[in-house]
Amino acid sequence: MKRPLNKLYSGMDFYSQLIEVLNGEDNNQLSTQVIDPVLEDFAKSGLSVFLTKENFLQWINSPSIDCLGKHPRDLMTSATGIKELTSILRRIGYGIPI
Repeated sequence: MKRPLNKLYSGMDFYSQLIEVLNGEDNNQLSTQVIDPVLEDFAKSGLSVFLTKENFLQWINSPSIDCLGKHPRDLMTSATGIKELTSILRRIGYGIPI
C-alpha cells in the first residue's frame, strides 16, 4: 500500500529522499520502499543512464552543462524540477543534445 510522500519522508528534501532510496538499493536496483512516483522515475532514469549509484550521485553533485552549469541537486527543490531532471536524463540516455 502506497503512503503519501509527506507522511513517509516528512521534513526531508527531495535530495535526502533520493539518498534514502538509493541507500536502500541492492545491485543498483531500487529498493521496494514506497516513494513518490516522480522521485522513483527520476531514480530509475538516473540508474539506467549512469549504471551505478556512485556515478549517478556524482552527476547530481557536479555542475552540468545539461543544467546550464548548475548542479542537478540545485534543481531538486520541487516536483517540477525533478521532472525536468528526469527529462534531461532521458535525453542523455538517448544521446540527444540540449
